[in-house]
Order: sequence, then C-alpha cells, then structure tokens
Amino acid sequence: IADGYKTKIGHELWLADGLQKDAVQNSWDARIDKKHGNYWGCGFSLINFGNEKSLCIQDKGTTGLNGSKFYTQDELGEILSRNEPGEDLAYFLNSNWSAKSSSEGGNRGRGKTLFLAGSKEKRIYFDSLRNSDGSYIFGELYLDNDKQVKFKLFYDDLGKQKIRELSNNQIL
Repeated sequence: IADGYKTKIGHELWLADGLQKDAVQNSWDARIDKKHGNYWGCGFSLINFGNEKSLCIQDKGTTGLNGSKFYTQDELGEILSRNEPGEDLAYFLNSNWSAKSSSEGGNRGRGKTLFLAGSKEKRIYFDSLRNSDGSYIFGELYLDNDKQVKFKLFYDDLGKQKIRELSNNQIL
C-alpha cells in the first residue's frame, strides 16, 4: 500500500503528502454537518507522547468512532459480516471493509495502513469521543510480528487511564 502511494504521488515527501490527504479525507467524511461542513476542522501538530515526538491529528465537528463496542478480532468479524451502517469503529480497524459504496473514493479504507507505514514502530494510537453515546475510546492499531494488523481497545475510564500511562501523564 505504501509503495502504491509512493508511486502515485511521485516526490520525496510522498509519505507526508499521503498522510495529510488521508487524515483530512477521513475527518471530512466523518463530519456531522454533511451539507456544509460547519464547525468542522482538522489540524496537525507535533506532541510529546511518552518519550517520542509524535504526529497528532485532531479533528472537530465529527461523529467519532461510533458503532458497537467490542474487544476481539472475532467480535470485529461478526460486526463486519452484518455489513450495517454506523459501524465506524469496526470499519476503521479493518482494511478490507468499508461503509462506502464501491464507487466512492477510499471505499476500501486502506489509507489508515499508510499511518502504520509512517510509524517507526508500525503502531498508531487513536482516541475518540463517540457522538452516538458520548463514550470515550482509546485504541492502538499495530502491525504484529506475524505481519497482521491487530488492535487493542479501551473504553471510557480505562481508555483515559491508558492514554495517561502511555503519555507519561502528558495527556490527561
């Protein structure tokens, strides 16, 4: 996937270009005001996360990672097999499923794997305040030793505790 981006973009800053495009596209697709995009925004910054400088992508005016709460790959597969709308968290965590129609751009949801390619540790962290139920989620998406993309999810107070631990209390 990363090689495909590198070939299509065709300049030395292809990774930054691709990351920016996919982050903004994902955020725009999740905007609450679908007609005008009012109160929507997406920004980039460098933050200290633990002992490393990390790219932070923040958006506002978006729905959050709504849908069923789950913890395991089997539960994820069950949710995806139902192919129902509104399962944003499930679609976000799996590259082979998307809520978009086959004619829409980004319909396979593969762009998030570019974020893994941009990480030294092949690991990204994400958090979301879900518009559907007001709950908080913190998660980790990573490429495991067996070359499979895996995830860990933490909800509400456990999620807040996990992000505080990983950021050495820099993010509260």
